[in-house]
Order: sequence, then structure tokens, then C-alpha cells
Amino acid sequence: MKTYLDIVNRILMYGEEKIGRNGSTTSITGETFRHDMRKGFPILTIREMSLQNAITELRFFIQGFTHKSWLKERGNKFWNKWCNRQSEEYAHNIQYLTPSKASLITDDLGPIYGSQWRSFGGIGGIDQLKGVIETLKVAPLSRRMLVSAWNPNEIESMALPPCHDSFQFISNGLDLDLIWRQRSCDVAVGLPYDILLYGLLLSLVSRHVGMVPRYLIGQLGDTHIYDVNLAQLESVAQRRPNILPELIFGKLEKDLFAWVESDLCAEDWSLLNYNPHPKSVFQVVE
Repeated sequence: MKTYLDIVNRILMYGEEKIGRNGSTTSITGETFRHDMRKGFPILTIREMSLQNAITELRFFIQGFTHKSWLKERGNKFWNKWCNRQSEEYAHNIQYLTPSKASLITDDLGPIYGSQWRSFGGIGGIDQLKGVIETLKVAPLSRRMLVSAWNPNEIESMALPPCHDSFQFISNGLDLDLIWRQRSCDVAVGLPYDILLYGLLLSLVSRHVGMVPRYLIGQLGDTHIYDVNLAQLESVAQRRPNILPELIFGKLEKDLFAWVESDLCAEDWSLLNYNPHPKSVFQVVE
């Protein structure tokens, strides 16, 4: 996608060096990702990506799960190295934000994204996701359809403070747009899957309420490339993008919540005409 490559190239041209808690980055502040869903599904073609992994993680979030055992059972390793930083097994020290060996013996991730989306404030809390979907059905022009994953009262219990901290639906009654905000954005590893995640969410919610997915927009705060991935991403970014594929859903019911709860949905989609360049593995910086 051109908009992704534009972000990469602006970092390469104008980025400044920063040394953070987990390494050196080349960074810029305040980028915007914008994609018209009617021009194709937003998955990178300059390198092969796994839509299945993104679907599994999104299902995990939508169901409000907080234990990574569900992900591991389905072959998703995204959260393997993280755990609840308030768990008894976690080794507290001055670098308490860095995952410890505790992540190998506890599956508890704390009240991360899905917990906040579905039960903000703890057990029996506010189901933000269901609330905005119901609003879409009865008052689609509302400007209050926002879901927050940033809960200051529970940040210290989370495996990782939310990188993508909130999202908003905006509609004209026929088309549906989604804007997500991201405080910290790893452009080589994280951003491509964040684009996938929210592209999927927009597609699924549009399907649920009978609207057409239109604009997918990401508002990115600290937008960076870790130096260990800089040369490789610069090389991959030279590849010529191919035509974006089309996301096709099968015959399972359109109800979002029923769909994500069924493991049958793992086979209920396909990407039509996805022809990516070869897979390129980047280093995940914890």
C-alpha cells in the first residue's frame, strides 16, 4: 500500500534518532495512515503476511479474553513473551516494563485490549464494543461511537500498556469508517498487523450492521523503526506493490459475536488474488 510506504519513506528521510527502554529507533511524530477499503483489503503485498494470525488475535480481543492459552492453542504466538506485570511470577525490577521469564510460566496477560473493549472497569463493567455497535444500528450519525483500551486504573496490571489505545466508528448511515489512534507504532513489525486488525474489525462490523466499509484511518503518535530492522525494511520498501486482494467471507451468520466465537470461522474467509512478495522476517523488539 502506497500510504504505508509513504510512512516508511518519511521516517527514512526525516526521522530522528531516539534511545528508548528497549533500543534505538529512527522516529517521527504524528503520522497518518489512510486507506479506502473499496480499493482492496489493506494487507501488505511487498511481503507475505498471515491474515489468519490477525483474525485469531482479533477474535481473542472481541471475546474479551485475557489468557494467552487460547491463542497458543490456535498457533498464534503474538503474546507468548508477555504476561501480567502484577502476577506473582513476574520478577519486579527497575526495568519492570521488560518481559521476564515469568511469561513462560503464566498465561495471564492482565486486563489488555479485549478486557477493556468488553468490560471496561472490571468484571461487569461497560461493554464498549457492543455499545457502539448498538448505536450504529439506531443512531448511525452519532459522533460518540468510541472504544478506549486506555484505562489508567489498570495500566500497571497489563502485560503491555495499549499501543493502539482507542478507535472510533463514523458513519453516514450507508458507509462505515474506522479511525484508530496509536500512541506508539513499530512500523516494521506492529503497524502492518495493526492495519490488518482494524481492517478486519471494520469489515466485520460493517457486515454485522449492513453497511459498506469505506475509510480506514490510523492516527499514529511516536512512529518509529527499530534500528535493528532499519536496513531490512529499507530494502523491502523498494519492492513494487502488487494489486490489493479482496476479502471474501463465507456463509456463516453475519452476527459478529457469534462469528468470532465459532472456530468454524477460521475457514469462513478467503483472500481473492493475494499475490505478495516473499515473506520477510523482522526482529520483534520487546
